[in-house]
Amino acid sequence: MLTGTLPPCLAPVLVRRYPSSVKLLRSYGRFLEEVKNDPWTAAKYYSEADKLEEQQENAANDAMLSDAVGDGDTTSMLAQVGVSAATRQLRVCVHAGRRK
Repeated sequence: MLTGTLPPCLAPVLVRRYPSSVKLLRSYGRFLEEVKNDPWTAAKYYSEADKLEEQQENAANDAMLSDAVGDGDTTSMLAQVGVSAATRQLRVCVHAGRRK
């Protein structure tokens, strides 16, 4: 927890300096909730941490999607998936026909 390693007056400075640190925002929220007994302000920091975490996950997913697509065109990727699914379905039909 933040209070064990830092003076309480330094925590707000760090939060202003590193506003995109999810771990720091959650730690400061916990400090506010448990030490300062301020659950309302803590909830604001938890909410901000949740928003940042979601943004970071979305950015990571977008990066993976663009890497998979190559040129950033999701339409071509969806077309490739459709062709792949159709090919797989065709193979299943062909294999089923050979068994008869």
